[in-house]
Amino acid sequence: MRALGSTGSDGLEKRMDGERAANVSVRVGGQAVLEGVMMRAGQRACVAVRRPDGGIDTRMLDVPGWAHRAESIPFVRGLAGLGESLVVGVEALRWSEGAAGFRPSDRTPAPKWLLVSIALVAVVASPHRAEAFTAVDGLVAE
Repeated sequence: MRALGSTGSDGLEKRMDGERAANVSVRVGGQAVLEGVMMRAGQRACVAVRRPDGGIDTRMLDVPGWAHRAESIPFVRGLAGLGESLVVGVEALRWSEGAAGFRPSDRTPAPKWLLVSIALVAVVASPHRAEAFTAVDGLVAE
């Protein structure tokens, strides 16, 4: 992400406020949430959701920082990063549900035994047979 403005002869970008700032690349990622989007850059995330009345609600979220603590251990760093993304993503989805005006009664949860059965079939059968994977994928999608 770059500061707004023009680039000077010194390679620094002149911002709208007249100050000079170095061109800095920032990794930004995101995911869809109910009636909106969540974007994450570094240790912060922002969620924007359309309300039922047409307005937009926003919320800033802090990322836990587990991956940073484990940056010298590759496999653990990956697991921690996955955990961070999962925690922030679920929090964003839960908040967007309320902000978009959905009520818990609007959902019809699947029976837990069905979800566990599908997961077990997917884990056991999918590495061995492509047909089983396709069948389970079709069941989950419906």
